[in-house]
Amino acid sequence: ITAANHSCAPTIWPRFARAPGAPPTLEYVALRSLDAGAELCHEYLDLATPDRRAALRRGYGFQCACAVCVGGGPSLDGVRARRGAMEAAIAARDWPAAAREAEALAHLEDRFVAGHPYVAVHRLRCAKLRLALGDDAAAQRHAVLAKIRLDTSHGRGSALAREAAGLVRDLDDDDADFDWRAAVPRRGA
Repeated sequence: ITAANHSCAPTIWPRFARAPGAPPTLEYVALRSLDAGAELCHEYLDLATPDRRAALRRGYGFQCACAVCVGGGPSLDGVRARRGAMEAAIAARDWPAAAREAEALAHLEDRFVAGHPYVAVHRLRCAKLRLALGDDAAAQRHAVLAKIRLDTSHGRGSALAREAAGLVRDLDDDDADFDWRAAVPRRGA
């Protein structure tokens, strides 16, 4: 792929693969299963960018006409509100509220764009917050979900994926009975 169109509901995520002694290589990873011939598109702007359509018009010279932008698709207002509430709770050092908002945000983003790396980042945040609150079981579940997604979206060698893997390892050492497969939700189940 040399270029990809924009979509507010992307199907791929760009990442740079790094190998020792070689320059980084741009790769695209699928965010979900795709049918043969499906358009490969990624987001040009953060999904929660206020007035995203105007920003795309100014920065990229086109008017987005996807279902998200023109209606009929999921609204990003809830994502923006949850992000704001989470950041406010973190700023206020209200860790229980921050954990609740981060979890709600991850669930909301997962419904909006399944497989999106933002969900993994927020799952990692959930794991850290739940760990700080002493809820190791919830921390472990979020860490596993973050690791699985970050391995795909960012690559196993990325700092975020390594951080999630370290949390999974540390929490697994504390609980020999933990079954990570049980932490992974099954679609349609």
